[in-house]
Amino acid sequence: MEPLEARTVPLMGTRLVEASAGTGKTFTLTTLYLRIVLEAGLEADQILVVTFTKAAASELRERIRARLREMEDALASGLAGEPLALRGEASVIDRLVEASLERGVADQELARLRRVLRNFDEAQISTIHSFCDRMLEENAFESGASFDTELVKDADLLREEIANDFWSKSFYDADPGFVRWVQTTTRAGRQKSAEVLTRLIGSVLEQPRIILKPDLDAAGETSEIDLDWHSKRQAALTIWSSDRDLIIKRLFDAAQDKVLKNNIYKPAKIESEWGEMLDLLLLDSGIGSDDQRHKARVFRLSVIMNTTAKNREEEVPEHPFFEACEAWLAAADVLADSFEQRWLALEREFIAYAKLEIESRREARGIRSFGDLLVDLAEALDGPSGSQLAERILSRFPAAMIDEFQDTDPIQYHIFDRIWGQGTGPFFLIGDPKQAIYSFRGADIFAYIRAKRDAREAQYTLDWNWRSDPSLIRAVNCIFERVSSPFLFDEIPFHPARAPSLSRECMGADAGEALRFLTLGRDESGKLRKAGSARTLAAQATAADIARLLSSEALIESEPGRSASVEPADVAILCGTGREAREAREALNRHGIASVMTGQESVFETEEALEFEWLLSAVADPTDLRVLRAAMCTRILGGQAQVLFDLQRDSDLWEAWLEAAQDWWAAWNRSGPIGLLEWILRKEEGRSVLLARPDGERRLTNWLHLGELLQQVWQRGRPGARGLSTWLRNLRQNQQSRRELTDEDALIRLESDERAVKLVTLHSSKGLQYPIVYCPFLWADRTLRPENKAWTAFHDPEHEDRMVLDLGTGPDHENAIGRASWEALAEGLRLLYVGLTRAEHRLVVVWADAESAGSSPLGLLLHPSPNLEDWRENWNVDPTKALREHFKSLDEEEVHSALLGLADSSDGSISVEPWVESWPQEAQSSPPQRRELKARLRTRSLLGAWRISSFSGLTAGGASEPAGGEDHPRDLGLDHDDPSDRVILSENSAGDERIRLAEFPAGAVPGTMIHHVLEKIDFVKPNSGEVSEIVDRALTRHGMSTKWAPDLIAALPDILETPLGGPLGPFSLSELPRADRLDELEFTLPVAAGGGQALTSEGLSAAFSEFGSEPWVSDYAKRVGRLGFAPLEGYLRGFVDLVFRREDRFYVVDYKSNRLGLKWSDYRTEKMRSTMLENDYLLQYHLYVVALHRMLEKRLPDYQYERDMGGVYYLFLRGLSPQNSAGEGLFFDRPPESLILALSEALGRGESTEEGGGR
Repeated sequence: MEPLEARTVPLMGTRLVEASAGTGKTFTLTTLYLRIVLEAGLEADQILVVTFTKAAASELRERIRARLREMEDALASGLAGEPLALRGEASVIDRLVEASLERGVADQELARLRRVLRNFDEAQISTIHSFCDRMLEENAFESGASFDTELVKDADLLREEIANDFWSKSFYDADPGFVRWVQTTTRAGRQKSAEVLTRLIGSVLEQPRIILKPDLDAAGETSEIDLDWHSKRQAALTIWSSDRDLIIKRLFDAAQDKVLKNNIYKPAKIESEWGEMLDLLLLDSGIGSDDQRHKARVFRLSVIMNTTAKNREEEVPEHPFFEACEAWLAAADVLADSFEQRWLALEREFIAYAKLEIESRREARGIRSFGDLLVDLAEALDGPSGSQLAERILSRFPAAMIDEFQDTDPIQYHIFDRIWGQGTGPFFLIGDPKQAIYSFRGADIFAYIRAKRDAREAQYTLDWNWRSDPSLIRAVNCIFERVSSPFLFDEIPFHPARAPSLSRECMGADAGEALRFLTLGRDESGKLRKAGSARTLAAQATAADIARLLSSEALIESEPGRSASVEPADVAILCGTGREAREAREALNRHGIASVMTGQESVFETEEALEFEWLLSAVADPTDLRVLRAAMCTRILGGQAQVLFDLQRDSDLWEAWLEAAQDWWAAWNRSGPIGLLEWILRKEEGRSVLLARPDGERRLTNWLHLGELLQQVWQRGRPGARGLSTWLRNLRQNQQSRRELTDEDALIRLESDERAVKLVTLHSSKGLQYPIVYCPFLWADRTLRPENKAWTAFHDPEHEDRMVLDLGTGPDHENAIGRASWEALAEGLRLLYVGLTRAEHRLVVVWADAESAGSSPLGLLLHPSPNLEDWRENWNVDPTKALREHFKSLDEEEVHSALLGLADSSDGSISVEPWVESWPQEAQSSPPQRRELKARLRTRSLLGAWRISSFSGLTAGGASEPAGGEDHPRDLGLDHDDPSDRVILSENSAGDERIRLAEFPAGAVPGTMIHHVLEKIDFVKPNSGEVSEIVDRALTRHGMSTKWAPDLIAALPDILETPLGGPLGPFSLSELPRADRLDELEFTLPVAAGGGQALTSEGLSAAFSEFGSEPWVSDYAKRVGRLGFAPLEGYLRGFVDLVFRREDRFYVVDYKSNRLGLKWSDYRTEKMRSTMLENDYLLQYHLYVVALHRMLEKRLPDYQYERDMGGVYYLFLRGLSPQNSAGEGLFFDRPPESLILALSEALGRGESTEEGGGR
């Protein structure tokens, strides 16, 4: 391979570029893009750039755009005769400018550059999936793609559905013995289930061309085997039932006398456990688990004979049961083997079933997954019209560049090769095989290797490292040069990175060597450490060293002459697993160092989600001391064990906490989750409590994030606190639920973490860089997981390195595990490379003498076995055991000497420092610095006047003084039509009866539900059965118990038959036919149309003040003037509950479910008028009349307000009854025409829209 010179590499044919870490891959790609525009004469929409994530595509688009602008400026300067810059990276641009001037067409190329920039929105820079989707859609006839399909991002949901269907179908009438065996055995480390089958089919469908092994015959009949086992079990059970105690005694006596070896036959266990153990197995209806049968082997005659002490064969215990047990367990093993074969056959059957079902259900539902896009395009390219399709795509995109090509898979490479592989245009494959670490996402290093072979001589490298300090580059080179093939594949060689001549050291000697090894020796007994203790110590050592570094005088030089102290944000800790990251975070917390876990973690997976669940449970029942204790343990409330201890000793202290819980409950009832959280943060000082912690900003952000997500759920359906707690628990515990019910909105937010140490997984760190990097856990191995050993995927050289999935057992399966283990080790080495190349200035690696260290990728490089090359010759043998045995053979001194030898060969760039546990106590970390908070300055104009608003939007600002001395509903966080559950009691006479709906719930949900019922029923002839069905359905729809149905059904006649009074006298709603009513009339009123004045609270106030005919209406002018909403231009939108016609006049009706009290007298005019003012209903109904006035003006010939407008009825539904004599529950007004015209003028004239029907 030759070094790539991006300015001169030929722009023709396939070119494969291996870009090592930090070597400017993106800079090179943008340079090639420039040359394709300038020299190949292509436009923005003719150059395809493919990468593998949306974020990468977005970043790449901006980088290319910026480079095009840079070239435009430079070329324009060159044409103007201005001198070239000749500095650093800009020199590449300058050389391209020189080449353009030499070609003599610089003016044409500048014009093309500017045209490309103008049309850059048409640039084809996307993910592989977007490209495939677009090609299928644009070439539907050639590809055979459906015109009407929906792209679903989660294919697992359909797979789970199919797996569940197959599971039910297969086991509905299956043999009970087999069903029992399935229930008591595992597969891939999990209980056999439909979920296990879902995992299996995922492995198959991600690789459509995968080869399945072994080729299984149909499962044989097991009935005879089953009968044999049943008869032998019955024989053993008969003997055991009669002689149980004698059998146990004989084994006990033999063990007591040392006739039987006590390492297996322990007298104490024989006497206390074995009888019960065998009782359970013999009485089981199935053959038991493998573990149960293994434990029961001690009763088999063959085991007893083989564990008899030497020269005591004559004393071996005898009993017919031992022979019967031998026969019974042997028959059970045979039956288990037959069940195993039956299960394997079932898996093969499921794979075939799932492939067909996924295809048919996908077509029936018109859906397609991201994986389907690749398969569909690949199959289209191989189909009858494939050549024509390839030509069309090639003519559309004469040039293509594939970024991050090491993450490709066989199907993706087949697509690229089929279209551009044989062409003559520019086709660049850019990536780094040393960073191919995403096999779990379907990436396949063997696809890259094949592409490398296909590229033949057109292979290039980038090896100038622009990221890291020169000493750190030397240190990393030293590690990977210790073995001849550090990545195991000959096709992936290691080319030592080089430091550019302009590179400099940005940290001094006070920060230590560029790469420091902190070594954890063996345990106190000199043995290799267990993984758990090594992990804990590694986290402690890392946290202590970071604390020491932060309190030191170490500086980072950002540019010559400018340096800054090391801050927490300069440090990243790379971890292999979430468990490792949590250990590191806990260790940092002990030093008072804030940290943040970055990546794709959901906020529902955090500790704050669990604590919010506890808090909601306490709100659901504030008197339950058990759940209240849990809430008191949350960090937002202090979480102090001393408080619980004090409560245990002094029960009187509970009173304050119970009162607090009642306050939480009240805050919840007023405003839901956000109201509850704001109360806790403000009244309980939760904000201060959290921010006093080192990780307080992170935790506060999580609380606020959860509050926002829970509020969205609450607003959609208004579940109770208990229901929301259950919903939250489901999302915390169930990954599938998180996939179905949430999306990217649930990913942890990072805005508060810019001053924290970053905890990053090795996989997530790829493509990123950090000033200082710690790698505490690289000594841990990453062996195959149980599911990888059960379903073993590997690449078979006998099938041209195609992927093979081995489902079976036996020698061939052991070979498959061997090859898969070597491939996993090779990927682990590539992951190690990613981790060691993220640092810019300093890298700290913790090395632990742990049991698994020898088989870790780092262990293989630091302590290579002399037999490694021989082992590589046979990939059918799992290397894990050999690697561990080799490392175990080394004593502590040899391990340490190897590290010192590495340091000696590094030219001073590596140091080795043993770590002792006293460090954490001696290290003093600097206290976290608090930021000075200040408001961000506005840098752009906000066009806030134009918007769509509503009555609620106008009144959301609130009046400065509440009417009637009560808290304004806005102050309680309530919507105006969603009254609180407060009961306002009045002093009534003893004879004042309670209203019919006294016990019926109040609040937003009940109110909306009642509106829904009134919209649906027929007022004149309500059918009792139909009404009952409507009420039940409405209660269910709104999440209310149907136990309230009888109360509401009984109250409906009162509502409908109450005389409305006013100008209509005895007329009631029960006389109003459907033809004369419009339910839920929606209106949209233009505001300030045609350049008129914006609507303001002052304008509304002036109208009420001048034209209000009633004193209380004109007095309202002061209140409306204090609403303080922002000036409005645009539209005012709303819904009128009911508009009806009676005797050629039109009336507005609004239903109010407010609970003003529990007795009829609470609904008289004075109390209702107070409520109308308090809740700004006065403004509401005047706006409704304006809307109706404008509609009638538009629709009614010769409309006259005085003749045609009847007025407004506000019906307080709980207070309505035909027996009321004082107009309880009825509010009527007919605003004067002058006021309505003034309000209409304040809104501005324009064409309003309205329509009847439901919301």
